Amino acid sequence: MSSRLGWAAAAAVLLVYPFVVGDDWVRAGVMAGIAAIAAIGLNVLTGVARQFSVGHAGFIAIGAYITAYFMTEQGWSFLFAAPVGTLAAALCGLALAPLATRLRHMALALVTLGLVFLVQHVIRNVSALNGGGGTRIVPDISLFGTDLGLPSVYGPFEVDRLQQYYFFVLAVAVAVGVFTTLMLRSRTGRAMGAIGEPSSELLAAHSGVSVRGATRQAFIFSSALAGLTGALTAPFVQVLALADFGLGLSIEYLAIIVIGGLGLVSGAVYGAIFVMLLPQLVEAVAPALPFIAERGETSGVSTTNFTVLIYGVLVIALLLFEPRGIAGIVQTLRDRFPKEVMPRWISRSQTSSG
Repeated sequence: MSSRLGWAAAAAVLLVYPFVVGDDWVRAGVMAGIAAIAAIGLNVLTGVARQFSVGHAGFIAIGAYITAYFMTEQGWSFLFAAPVGTLAAALCGLALAPLATRLRHMALALVTLGLVFLVQHVIRNVSALNGGGGTRIVPDISLFGTDLGLPSVYGPFEVDRLQQYYFFVLAVAVAVGVFTTLMLRSRTGRAMGAIGEPSSELLAAHSGVSVRGATRQAFIFSSALAGLTGALTAPFVQVLALADFGLGLSIEYLAIIVIGGLGLVSGAVYGAIFVMLLPQLVEAVAPALPFIAERGETSGVSTTNFTVLIYGVLVIALLLFEPRGIAGIVQTLRDRFPKEVMPRWISRSQTSSG
């Protein structure tokens, strides 16, 4: 009963959220939902299969620019363009997967890092992808005759652009989270978890698990979700700048899964919410902090730098004291309080031996 109440409360918060906060907070909520999708994929690859990658930004860029190309140059609907962008990223993941069976740790990280620079180079030099001027303008999503960029009326409710994107992204993120949870409980997911460490690979191979096959599936799945993230990002932000898909974005996603909790679907969600909403929270409390510089001033710490500082401190603290991240903290609270007080959350969706 308490579990159902917990789910009902969470659903109520998510449904009411865009109607009780300002536009900046709704925009941050949309970005959190989009980021959660890519973070779930990266957590499967890095947290479950233990394949360390810093190339996530490259896959996201592929999904974003391929989707934008077909929406703008070919006039395709988002419903047709997004699957193509997702598939393009998945195919790149498939091409990269064989290297993961031969390389480990730093070597694999360097290869995936090279992918980010390679993707940027290709997009920068192909005018059909970059729009000819370095930035690509993308139209809004249109679903079954409804333009998400225009206010719409649903019964007694009138929703604006941000609110429509919020609910659309929320639906996609929930679907991805449920599908991933079920997948990781299947034989495919257990195989991915079995190849986590070199010592585990030998045991997995003797158990009949195809190490190469599981690695390939993890890369394809992770890159496909990154491509889907890019496909959703393009029409939402509407202006694609190649500089936004650099190494910094890959590091941000690594921070998301470390802060949220490695190997946990819920960890990816918690991490995405925290990382995407923290800048907005810092902006809100900045006037009360004397060491934060006001906009336009050079003295003091900027809100951006202070946010990055919080990320860094939190990553170090979690790695030292709670490697399971926010999801681990939630689990600890569940274990310490009666079920009537602390309902059962998603944190039981553990996806790896870590």
